[in-house]
This record gives sequence, structure tokens and C-alpha cells, in this order.
Amino acid sequence: MHLYLVLIMPWFRWALALLILVYGLLTYDRESISWGVAGLLLYVVPLALQATRRVLARTYALWLGIFLMVQSLLSFYFIDNFVSLSPHLRLTVKISATDIPGILPGTRYISTDALGFRATPAVDYLHKRGYRIFAIGGSTTEEIMLDDHSTWPYLLQQRLQQPGQPVEVINTGVSGLRASNHLATLRDILPYQPDLVIFLMGANDWNQQIKNHFEWRNHLPPVLRYTLVGKAVQQLVIFPLKSLWMKDRPQQKTMHILSMADYSNPRKSLFKAIQHRYQPSDVAVNYAETLGKISRICHENKVPCLFMTQPSGYHPAASPAFQESFWMTPPYASYTLDIESMAHIAALYNRHMLDFARQAGHPSCDIAPGVAASYAHFFDDMHYNETGAQRVAELVAPCVQTIMAKQ
Repeated sequence: MHLYLVLIMPWFRWALALLILVYGLLTYDRESISWGVAGLLLYVVPLALQATRRVLARTYALWLGIFLMVQSLLSFYFIDNFVSLSPHLRLTVKISATDIPGILPGTRYISTDALGFRATPAVDYLHKRGYRIFAIGGSTTEEIMLDDHSTWPYLLQQRLQQPGQPVEVINTGVSGLRASNHLATLRDILPYQPDLVIFLMGANDWNQQIKNHFEWRNHLPPVLRYTLVGKAVQQLVIFPLKSLWMKDRPQQKTMHILSMADYSNPRKSLFKAIQHRYQPSDVAVNYAETLGKISRICHENKVPCLFMTQPSGYHPAASPAFQESFWMTPPYASYTLDIESMAHIAALYNRHMLDFARQAGHPSCDIAPGVAASYAHFFDDMHYNETGAQRVAELVAPCVQTIMAKQ
């Protein structure tokens, strides 16, 4: 028996260490080099230490690898998905490009407050004045290409101002966020006494549904950055050190955009060699379930929540020239859906949003049909140019005014 263990156990520990490394490779963070490398190094440790003669080192290295894998799996259930832009950000976007429709060359200024939200003028969260609105969404709310005074939340704020009643519209949007993130944001902003919360969501969730259908990798647990360990490192180490360094020293950044390629992936994604037709009959289950959780929080806290449909350029009648600007069909993929499939899934999510709001007893605002699927309002398939942001503010303002009048 002893001889059997001597012969078998070395192979077992090497195989286990190799499995841990493979897991690390499969969950490598492609979006962040620093987090990707840090995570990969941690998953290399168990394999590297199998070469040592120290039994304890070999054993604890394997336990480290197992711990990393298990906490990654558990992160699905216990992690807080709240994400914001960097606090005290001062971003200067210098646009020299002439190929971004509706975005003229010039300089834009993007700023965030202590919470990482875009709010102009500055908001005193501890001493509320007037009517307070939070806008929650992804990149079509964040609008990182637009100046602080050109985003639809700011323009909506200007439209809602009344003598003697200041209105604050606080932009919490961050690119790439999905319903689970919006749920976490809603929970995070409740202490700041919102009078209304506006949700503009759907695009990142339908892209996730597409990727889950065609890419097995998307079913893997989260990478290190989005796990319990990653969040702990951020909260206990990175954020305190960053706050100490950035105290009284706003984070100054400059982005130079010389062409559309500097902002997004190469365009013309609709013309990729691999093209699929995918027209699901329903939205993703976890998306529908998360909407239900958002609804319960809105009702339990007696906070009016307004749900907007998501405008996009996905329409079979969109001009060929406009379709050449598309890059999110879906983004960062080696394949594309055809335009009919993209139009179908966008309409599916918008219909679901309206049905959900009606059944759950929330107000809705169907702005998607009012935003032209052309360069008149978009500079690519999803993101508004300056005229598009004005149009969104124009469309949502009556919906908000109706809610305000009832309060």
C-alpha cells in the first residue's frame, strides 16, 4: 500500500497542480493586463512548487490553488457587483477624428465626484436639496465620449429645472455593466434618498445572452478581479492606497482620439466571415430574474423606478453606410449575428422591458422608436452622438415630468 502511494501520489499532485493552472488560463482576464498577470501568477504557484522537496510547501501550494478555484465559484453567489467610474476623475478627451459621425473635433471634459458618479454641478449627498434622480445604465448612460454638459442625464436635468425646485440628475453609468450590476448600484444609492431612479439597460445583457449561446468560455466562473479575493484586495489594499494617494489630488487623464479606431474595436463587425442567425424566443433567465429583484427593491423602498427601452441602430432598413459603423454584434467576438437577428433580439428585450414594467407596476418610457437608426443620432450601433443625447433627453423628459407631477 505504501509503495502504491509513493508511485501514485506524485502523479496525482502534479495532475492537480496542472488542472489548477489550466483553470487559471481559461479564466485569464483579457480586459486588464495587471489583473490577468496577477491571477495567472497565483495559479502558476501550485505547479511551480511541486518541484520543491518541501512537503509542506507542495501541500499548501495545492490548497492555495483549490482555494482560488472554490472562491471563484462561490463568487457567483456572494459577490457585490457594484461598479462605478474612478472617484475624482478628471478626464480630458481630445478628439481630432473627423470620422465619428455627430462628434466634432474638439476637447471634452469628463469628471466624477467622490462616489465615481458624473454629477454637474456637484451634489451634496448628505444634504439633499430639491428633486434627486439617479440614472443607472451602461455605456449609453455613461456616455464617456460626451462632455459633462452634453450627456442625456445632464440635458434631462436642464429640461426639468423649475423655479424654486432644483433638480439633480446623477449619472451612475459605466460601460459594460449588466442587470446584476444595476441591481447593486440601486442598493448602493438608496441611502442618498433618490426621488426617482431611471434605468436604461438591456444591450450588455443581450450581448451576454448571445455569447453564452455561442461561446463555452462565457459559462466559466469570474476571473480573479471579480471574485471574493479580488474584491477583498481592492477594498482592503488598492482603494485605501489609491484614496491616500489621490487625496486632494484629482485623477487627471487625457485621452487622444485620432480616429474611430481609437474609441472602439474595428468597425464592420457585421461583415465578419463567420455569420450566425440567432433569434431567441425569450430574454435570458437571469436577466428576467434580476429585473424582478430590482422591482422588489423599488417597491419595498417606495422609490419610483422608471424603465426605458434601449435605442440601437439595429434595423433591417439601416443604410449600408451606417451598418459599416457597427462593432457590437456582439462585441469582441470572432463571429457576428446577421442584422435581422440583432434587430430581433433588441426588439425582444425592449418588449420584455415594457411588459415587465407594466406587470410589476412601474412606469416605463418607450424611447427606442424615437431615436433614429442612423448617423443622425448614433456614431456607431449603440452610442449616441451629441444630437442623439439631446434626443434621448427630449424623449424621456415628459415621462419624468409625469412622475414628478404625481408625487
